[in-house]
Amino acid sequence: MLSQSLFAFMDNADKAIAAGLIEHRRLGIAEQHDFTFRRKDGSQVYALVNTVPLTDAHGQYAGAFAMVTDITQRRLTEQRILQLNRLLRTTAEINQLMAHERTRQRLLDEACRVLVEHGEYRMAWIGLAHYSSGTVEPVASAGFEQGYLENAEIRCDDTALGQGPTGVAIRTGRPVINQNTERNASLAPWRELARSHGYSSSAAFPLRLAGQIIGAVNVYSGEPGAFNQDEVALLEDLVEDIGYTLQGHEELEARRRAEKALAESEANFRALTENANVGILVNHQGRHVFANTRLLQMLGYTLDELRATGVKELVHPGDYDLVMSRFRDRMDGIPVTHVYETRFLTKQGREVPVEISAAKTTWLGEPAGLVFLLDISERLRTEA
Repeated sequence: MLSQSLFAFMDNADKAIAAGLIEHRRLGIAEQHDFTFRRKDGSQVYALVNTVPLTDAHGQYAGAFAMVTDITQRRLTEQRILQLNRLLRTTAEINQLMAHERTRQRLLDEACRVLVEHGEYRMAWIGLAHYSSGTVEPVASAGFEQGYLENAEIRCDDTALGQGPTGVAIRTGRPVINQNTERNASLAPWRELARSHGYSSSAAFPLRLAGQIIGAVNVYSGEPGAFNQDEVALLEDLVEDIGYTLQGHEELEARRRAEKALAESEANFRALTENANVGILVNHQGRHVFANTRLLQMLGYTLDELRATGVKELVHPGDYDLVMSRFRDRMDGIPVTHVYETRFLTKQGREVPVEISAAKTTWLGEPAGLVFLLDISERLRTEA
């Protein structure tokens, strides 16, 4: 080392700066500058270099005295603080997205964009796992992707192509950190492609939905060793928040589907009942909650008037005990005759002979009685 110049331990950018500063030494100017040196093992050393020009007995420039102070720890601490502040801004930005984005795809797209723009990662992407085929489908990405995901076959099964950070994170449910793409043996299938895209390190985080791992969030850096413990912890929390938001979206979408199905079911039910030639009545907790037009016409009530009545007001007093006994047995699951003849009363008290067919149903998620009434007045007159 003693036989080498400091230039031998600098990268090209710092060499150019140092070469320009030599002229300052010749002019008698003492200076202080930060430089980055490379150790023998390839790791970086950050140094503060103080240089003082030296002169000979005739006052001519003869060289320089340089004092090199290792400031690596200070620089790494500064970088760590900057990284954490950057990630906190990223988290805040994504939290805003989660509060406002209403579609799943838009949320995933924007999360990748924010990770790249605010997190300053070279590339970010989100993949969903297809366990039946063992494949991982990229569904969102941002940054310098340039066909990487199209050409990099990434799997989540236990094959060779499932041993990378994404596949292992999905299978184990734990973050997987690759600090050096060139040295990580598990990255061998993708190393050349990653190198051509400038991906020097990467991290993969399992993405959960309702407790199930559905895929992974992946980030790539252009620098090796880019992911320290604090950064990994923040990213892990961020991905967990994305999962919670996706779950909220899924629950909202499921509720919308259920409401739509219910509305369609109600529409179909009303279309069916309004076109029926028999009276249809639903009794819930002893009150009549639904009646079709035919039943209202048969008994002479409006719907609001009918809702204010109970079974006792509609059934002939001589048949009331029989009707209620069979109704209770039916609701308790006891086998009972489903079709029989009885008598109902109109609003004016007129007797209407009917053939009653009853069954158990639900109303607002609770047990209820469904009754079909066929007016048999004409049939009885014919038989007489």
